[in-house]
Amino acid sequence: MHLRTKLVNGAAEVEMVEHVMAALYGMQIDNCLIECDACEMPGLDGSAGAIAIALQQAGLETQSAPANVLVLVDTMQVGDQQSSITAHPADEMKLKLVYHLDYGPNSPIPSTTSMAVLSRGYGLVRLASGAVVTRAAQVAPGDVLATRMQDGEIASVVAGGARRKRSVKSETCYNQPSLL
Repeated sequence: MHLRTKLVNGAAEVEMVEHVMAALYGMQIDNCLIECDACEMPGLDGSAGAIAIALQQAGLETQSAPANVLVLVDTMQVGDQQSSITAHPADEMKLKLVYHLDYGPNSPIPSTTSMAVLSRGYGLVRLASGAVVTRAAQVAPGDVLATRMQDGEIASVVAGGARRKRSVKSETCYNQPSLL
C-alpha cells in the first residue's frame, strides 16, 4: 500500500506530489504549470525546501485575473476504509485541518491526531495575519500573537525583541549529527 498522493488527469498520473503542493501552498501560488516526465516527483531531502527554492528561482508573476475560489456546500469524503479525507463546509472563509493517523490496532505506531501533538505541551503560534510563527525573528515588540493549545487559544502581545539561541556543542552519537 502506497501512502502518498497521486494526481490523475485522464491517462496522465504522477505520484508523491505532497512536497510540491506544500511548496506551492506555502508560497501562496495558486496557478502554476509544472512539467514532469516521470511517474513521481523527486523525493529530494524529504521536504518542500528545494522545491520552494526552485519555484523562487523560476520567478513569480502576479496575475491580473482573480483566482477561482471553490466553495464547499456539502460534506464530502474521498477514500476507503483504510484511508480517507473528509471536508466540511465552513461558516467563514478559513481553513481548519485536523489530521488523524491510524495504522490499526496491531501497528507499533500509535493512533494520533494533529491535536494530540498539542497535548504534549506544544502550541501553534500565529501572527494576526494568520501566518505561522516559526522563528523569533518573525515577531517584533507590540505584535499580537494567537497561540493554539490543546484546550483552546490565547492571545498575547510580544514585549521584547528576539533572543539569540545559545550555541551548543554536542558530541555525535551513533554517527549521526546532533540536532542542537
